[in-house]
Amino acid sequence: MEVVGINSNDSDYQDEGFNNMVKFAEKYELNFPYLIDDTQTVARAYEAACTPDPLLFDHQKRLVFHGRINDAIDPEAIPKIPIMKNNVKKVLGGQNSGDGL
Repeated sequence: MEVVGINSNDSDYQDEGFNNMVKFAEKYELNFPYLIDDTQTVARAYEAACTPDPLLFDHQKRLVFHGRINDAIDPEAIPKIPIMKNNVKKVLGGQNSGDGL
């Protein structure tokens, strides 16, 4: 499985832009590619509407999940259901995610 982070947030917003991405990646020790989509081309192509907006593709590069990371609506809430993790397990196990599309 491969993970890629793509930041398509407006670089003019506070705490956004490439330099802040570098700081974020270093602070949280990201161990996957973290790319910038400064024209928002990728975000529009996949109808990304929020941050984060996770997408899961199968081994044939087909989009099989577009949804939430977990069930916590409020950023301060404690999540109870790991939605993305559950869908990753399904896809790695050869099942359709069945969630989020």
